[in-house]
Amino acid sequence: MISINKILLLITVFSVDVYSAFSQDIIYKNNGEQVKAKILEITPVEIVYKLYDNPEGPIIRLLKELVFRIQYDNGTSEIIHHDESILSRYASPEALHDKGELDAVMNYKNYKSSGTGTFVAALLGSPLTGLVVAIPATITKPKLKNL
Repeated sequence: MISINKILLLITVFSVDVYSAFSQDIIYKNNGEQVKAKILEITPVEIVYKLYDNPEGPIIRLLKELVFRIQYDNGTSEIIHHDESILSRYASPEALHDKGELDAVMNYKNYKSSGTGTFVAALLGSPLTGLVVAIPATITKPKLKNL
């Protein structure tokens, strides 16, 4: 026969196990990916964390602009708002350049074709020919679907 002490011990062990199974932070990225993590720090620009499954592993830094929401281990949730002025104050010019290139690759279709056309026109003709090709490319507004 099972004693009351054994039942209480099982309930306690089960409760602690269930609590530890849900005691991680979850980072919801903009691309739909979910990362189970232990968040160490949140700065104006990035989220610093370790993977929940590898607490002794490396510290990972993730730009806040790639994150939609964070659900903390205590059950609270935070929507991440992006402020470009904060990013420009804390990011280096090189990081902003890389961000611009990444945005162009992700959001603008055929953005390289105008640069290639300008280069070829200047190479085959003269710099003035390249300028003639470049002006329409730069004054043309991007299509709404590319924004």
